[in-house]
Amino acid sequence: MLLPDPQALEDVASELGVDVAFIEKDWHAHLVLSAIAGHKHPTIKPVFTGGTSLSKAHGLIKRFSEDLDFRVVTVGGFSIDQVSRPMRREYRQQIVDMLQEQGWEIQEAEIVSRNDSKFFSLPISYERQHPASRALRPEIKVDFTFDPPNLQLIERPVVSLVDSVAGADGSRVDVSCVDPIEIAADKLSALAWRVLTRDRGADRDDPAMIRHLHDLAALSELVSTDPIFIDTVTLALGKDEQRGQPSEEIRALSHAERLNRAVEILSNDAEYRAEYERFVGATSYAEDAERIEFATALEACQSLVRLVLDKIA
Repeated sequence: MLLPDPQALEDVASELGVDVAFIEKDWHAHLVLSAIAGHKHPTIKPVFTGGTSLSKAHGLIKRFSEDLDFRVVTVGGFSIDQVSRPMRREYRQQIVDMLQEQGWEIQEAEIVSRNDSKFFSLPISYERQHPASRALRPEIKVDFTFDPPNLQLIERPVVSLVDSVAGADGSRVDVSCVDPIEIAADKLSALAWRVLTRDRGADRDDPAMIRHLHDLAALSELVSTDPIFIDTVTLALGKDEQRGQPSEEIRALSHAERLNRAVEILSNDAEYRAEYERFVGATSYAEDAERIEFATALEACQSLVRLVLDKIA
């Protein structure tokens, strides 16, 4: 495994005005992304999605996203329904073996697998040369979901932040990505179900879920003019109806009611503003004038919800 030049990391951190721990983690996450993108399988192909793809591949948001998310498509004439549980488990083990052979440390006892191996999550440790940041988890989390995207894939070049700031492309890897329109639809649905089912006292509470609000604001201009967005949101809302172990009351809500109630909670719960400001303050590398404030993000989300409701309500 290639370790980065510590001074190069510090220079980029100074240029962006962020903690060097973020730049270091991006370096290692990029190597993991390159390894996964380069792994060939006759039936299964990973497709880059989520916040990290929005920042590193599409260049649409200016914040750090420490997870790597992939949705799986099939190749070679197979359909996703033909990929059996043993095939999914075999693919998971191939990814683990490949990464371990390249020097990555994966504690196999900590691998999470759910829904008959249609989802699995790998915690990957990496060697740090700089002090850790409290804003970052100590490992790189890599998630795979056997759920093909609905929209056409987009091929994008991706480089490390070190190369991006330097204007170099030595780390370039070409990656198949989910369309940002579909990512935005997934984020709007995810924001709704996470807000509606959230319990701040739970052991697994995730304050960083407010990232979806930030990212939707950054994507709002792009998606609000694309007619495909509405249909894609409707599909996402349907798939997420049972997510987060909702109560009977929440399960009974229509899509329109779910969106309206989520926006109402975001607007009236002052803690969301505080969580948003902490999150953006820790992860954004946008210039001060470009940073998305909570009020702006909330207004953008409200506009997107109105756009959707005009079509589905």
